[in-house]
Amino acid sequence: MATRTARFCSSARSTCETLGRVDLMRRMDRQGGFRAAVGAVVIVSLGGCSKEAPRQVASLEAPESVEVVQDPALPEAAYRDTTDDLQGLVDAGPAPLSDEQREALLDLIRTAFDGTAGARLASRAERSLGDEEGIELALEWAITNAESPLVRANAARALAERRCYAVLPLLVHRTKYEKDWAVYVALCEALAVLGNDSGAALLDALIPIPQAQGAAGAAALRLLATVGLPQAEGVSWEQLRAALGRVSEQWLATGRPFVAPAVEGAEAPGPRETAPTDDAFLNARLAQRILDMTASNLRPTDDARLVLRSLGTVGLETLRIGLVDERAQIRTACLDVVRDLQTVAQPLVPEVLPQLDDFVTGSIACIALGRTGDPEALPFLAARSRSESLETRQSAVDGLAWLRHPEALLILRERLRDPEEIEGVKVQAALGLALYDEGLRYLLELRANEGYHLPTLDESVDLIRTERSRLRAGR
Repeated sequence: MATRTARFCSSARSTCETLGRVDLMRRMDRQGGFRAAVGAVVIVSLGGCSKEAPRQVASLEAPESVEVVQDPALPEAAYRDTTDDLQGLVDAGPAPLSDEQREALLDLIRTAFDGTAGARLASRAERSLGDEEGIELALEWAITNAESPLVRANAARALAERRCYAVLPLLVHRTKYEKDWAVYVALCEALAVLGNDSGAALLDALIPIPQAQGAAGAAALRLLATVGLPQAEGVSWEQLRAALGRVSEQWLATGRPFVAPAVEGAEAPGPRETAPTDDAFLNARLAQRILDMTASNLRPTDDARLVLRSLGTVGLETLRIGLVDERAQIRTACLDVVRDLQTVAQPLVPEVLPQLDDFVTGSIACIALGRTGDPEALPFLAARSRSESLETRQSAVDGLAWLRHPEALLILRERLRDPEEIEGVKVQAALGLALYDEGLRYLLELRANEGYHLPTLDESVDLIRTERSRLRAGR
């Protein structure tokens, strides 16, 4: 149970972000733990339905039986050792700087960016950066290692202005570890300049923090101007956060940079620049992240997952290599990323399907497949929702709840009504049916009988009632 709970909780934040329900995401972040993850599933079942959903309840709950969906044959798994492929990509990347080269370049970078040199000298040093061989590698080193926050922030901005897409993995990685607010917001801005809008949600989360609010607000205005949503003078915090939410929602749904809506009478905004697929230096950095997943220390694997799930469509082809690796450790980590990318990862479904019956990765593959939202997943998950394996059933029910398909809802109801099904699977099915009376009724009865985990049930019931009221009000 502990393993399933940990896996269930690990994607609660990404679940809420993907649905664009930033307010609920924050609320559940404060609650933390298992309740947050349960709330995430509730939001999926509610958020995946249209405003017409309450009128569909009768038609969905009327059938008294569910046809057994035949289990189509799975594609054969073709695992292999991908080390040579990945290492080949890494070797095609930039050669490292010698210590002497790096120190010479860092002297120039510090002169340009640390604020201690005179204005003319600093400006001249900054202009000369473009003429120095290896300067991009030195700027990357400065983002992580420079003592001066000014140098770290300006190094990130300089690489973004140079359209150095190879720095994208590092920028994402540093958002996990950077402690200076000014540097943190510079990382978010640099990401946006390079066509990655993951920083919008990060800035939004900073705005309520008093000591970070000023820097986050100013950075948010610049980021919104970059993506084509400039804000009027005197914009309120609420309006600013709503605009950030729009950008974040589109990013998480598509994995592509925000496209500003056309304004009547004005020229339609052009597409924003994104990382080219043939950027050898970027591909080298992404391949190294897959290789990092073999480390015995968990931190490199966690960092690799963070980077790959924050890059939208940019990392999909590298993930495709990891998903067919013969090492289950790599495949599991890549499936975790697919789970978190959700619909963005639909192109990877062919690499996920063969793993559904894998002894090691089958359960996470069921969850990841469902979260891609691919309708082709329905018969595969339906068959596994009746598996003799408890873990397989629970994972398949989790996946079905994300398909937002009428047949998937009926299969969830079948699990809920099965008198021999265990309580944990029934709760999972009830959460997937949160919009409908039967799902809520089961949770209420379970709570009245003091079954399951009462704090979890209390939070879930409250959230379900709030969302049902909102849907019925047409909000």
